[in-house]
Amino acid sequence: EDKEVATWGYADKRDIQSPILPQNRIIGKKDINCFGGLKSGIVKDLQSHEYDLLIDLTQNISLPLAYAALSAKAYFKAGRLISTKGQEEQAQSDGIHDLIIKMPVQEDITPLYEQITLFIKMIQSKD
Repeated sequence: EDKEVATWGYADKRDIQSPILPQNRIIGKKDINCFGGLKSGIVKDLQSHEYDLLIDLTQNISLPLAYAALSAKAYFKAGRLISTKGQEEQAQSDGIHDLIIKMPVQEDITPLYEQITLFIKMIQSKD
């Protein structure tokens, strides 16, 4: 099927040497406000599109990426359960994602992507 895909990422650097394209965007430290969230211009860019699905492949806790996922206009959001020490069993929802996959962090994100895809196909509507 013909699908439009957009990617957003975060690099822990001040200056990003990546072109700013509407469908592919890397944000960095200069895009973060004094509270650790995204600056309003970045949020506005992110919210200028509506998405059917947001797949969050974040490996570690990242406030800017969590804020991006929270701010995105997506009908359905899926991602990994990221817990801090001592909270593994307590967290059932992060308040951002509609579907949370509990998997160990691995360098290769392919297993996470495959698990999310499997669950999405299981609940996919026929519209």
